[in-house]
Amino acid sequence: MGSLALADIPWLGWDERCQRLQQTPPGCLLLLDPWRAGAEALGREFIRRSLCLNDGAPGCHCRSCHLLAGGSHPDLLVQDEASKMADLRTLLELVQLTPLLGTKRFVLLLNIDGQHESVLNALLKTLEEPPPHCHFVLTAANRRAVKATILSRAQVLTLPPPSEAAALEFVMARRQVARAVALELLESYQHNPFRAATGEALPHPDESLPACVDVLCQRNFAFLAQLERWPAGQLLDYVSRQIGALIRAKQLEWLPPNWPNLASLRREDLDINRLHNLYARLQALRRPSQSQLNRLYAVKALLLEYNLPRNKL
Repeated sequence: MGSLALADIPWLGWDERCQRLQQTPPGCLLLLDPWRAGAEALGREFIRRSLCLNDGAPGCHCRSCHLLAGGSHPDLLVQDEASKMADLRTLLELVQLTPLLGTKRFVLLLNIDGQHESVLNALLKTLEEPPPHCHFVLTAANRRAVKATILSRAQVLTLPPPSEAAALEFVMARRQVARAVALELLESYQHNPFRAATGEALPHPDESLPACVDVLCQRNFAFLAQLERWPAGQLLDYVSRQIGALIRAKQLEWLPPNWPNLASLRREDLDINRLHNLYARLQALRRPSQSQLNRLYAVKALLLEYNLPRNKL
């Protein structure tokens, strides 16, 4: 999804806490965003209001806001998670310079939980003694993935998740689809409204549930070959949805009438605790520290390892 403005994300309003922070910007503001899509919008609006020559007025067209809208403001420096050490070294040299337009200079660092250790260590040195005119705005998806030393120097703001209704309306509006289609997309993309609004419509995972169960029970392994057709970015959504469906079926002790034929599935084949463990390990593969290139092999290994310790799941 292209860069969104804060106004495009209705559940991320400009609240009183944002207003207080903007009036006295901290040296380092960390925006935690599990969806990896709203924090940049909120961060850019925070910076716009802080640099605005009219006290952050909505819809302002002052020189500062005009330059920010055009991506050419001299007092805003931006780096994403692909930053190299040389890029950050140049940026940290620039933050020492006096602001050119106002009294503040901002640095926006996106997805720091995906940055290399050497980059974070260099950043930390500047955060320990930042220039008085410089303010850092950082984004991350997971608090646990951020170095404790950075957390200790940052004002942390966690973005609220959307309600089910808000997520549904967002997907319907962005994709111009009916409610039923939007629901299916949200289910396919693990209820992430941003990915559901832009990702491809995936085949329904229930179609291959019998093949997935066969792998878990070590009866047939054709399902593993099917997984090779999926892009890495969609693979975890696809398999996670299947395991989640099996967890619900086991908990409710009921199979939906519209499910595919699962005649080979016996209730005793499924162990709820091990299904939950498998689901959690699949989600762990989403962490930035995990290699995207080996994701397919990691998913296959988890499915195969599921039934190794004993004969029955």
